[in-house]
Amino acid sequence: MLNAVYRDKMQRHPYGYACYQPESSLIVKPGALGYVNNDGRWSPLVAKNGSNIDLGVPETLVPNGLGSFDKLFAAPPEEMSWGPKISDGANGISLDFKANASLIPAGVPADIGALFGFKTDESFGAILMTTNPVTREAVYGERAYKNWCKTNAPVIISNWPDVEDHGLVIVTSIHKTTRADLRTWQDKRQEIKVGFKASAVGLGELAPSSEWYKALGDDGWISSEAPSNTSEQKVVFFGGLFWRFNKLSKYLPGQDQLTSSEFKKLRSVIDQLPNSFSTVYNGTPYIVSCNEIGRGQVGPEGPGKEDEEDSGMEY
Repeated sequence: MLNAVYRDKMQRHPYGYACYQPESSLIVKPGALGYVNNDGRWSPLVAKNGSNIDLGVPETLVPNGLGSFDKLFAAPPEEMSWGPKISDGANGISLDFKANASLIPAGVPADIGALFGFKTDESFGAILMTTNPVTREAVYGERAYKNWCKTNAPVIISNWPDVEDHGLVIVTSIHKTTRADLRTWQDKRQEIKVGFKASAVGLGELAPSSEWYKALGDDGWISSEAPSNTSEQKVVFFGGLFWRFNKLSKYLPGQDQLTSSEFKKLRSVIDQLPNSFSTVYNGTPYIVSCNEIGRGQVGPEGPGKEDEEDSGMEY
């Protein structure tokens, strides 16, 4: 699926999970709990009253059987200017349109300051364009979230069983903007042209702000814009902690034959593993592994992922 390839190829940028379809900043925000569904979209954990579970909103926790969370410590918001964000294997080349005006595609003004052609050396390429400023919002800490999840794991499995298939994410950072344009392609021969109002265009993590123009008739772009006159923006990346819930029987088929003493000893060993703990729900033991988003797959298990997930190293 394109959303999974996009996610993987955009890991070159150190911001976490790359949203193939940008999400609402009113839903995906630091402290939010949810998971990534089969379509690569964010699905919040929904409370009994229809509100979304959020560590920063106490009334969504205790009434739903969850333990309270002391406090979210927010980092100061940070604004930055981004140039085009390109996927691993893709590259952008400045085109000399002044010497050859025919290079400018229809729909791009003739008075642009720069024209770039984007291509890929692989079977997939992607460009992400964002209106500046891009704002980073984040919360501090990691251990408090891990401890909270360990304490509340049985309730989470009980109330939101989808986490067994998709895992659980606690969002700790987001990068958001008012408008984002995203283009993917799967042909090494294809060149995606983008015009820029400014003559200086950077392809690094931080770059000059610039208005951009797409070629007329290029309908491969995914455009996402926040509603005007609201505080909502579009989240293009989110970071956080990701938990995978696996039944112990996946790793130890004969675990039901263990004596209570042997089982207790096994749980003690599991609880000493880095970023892992054991829990029991409805008589079924689970191994819960945690990792930081951005180190691999986040969401449902995919083909060929079994060995990687069993290693407990990357998700």
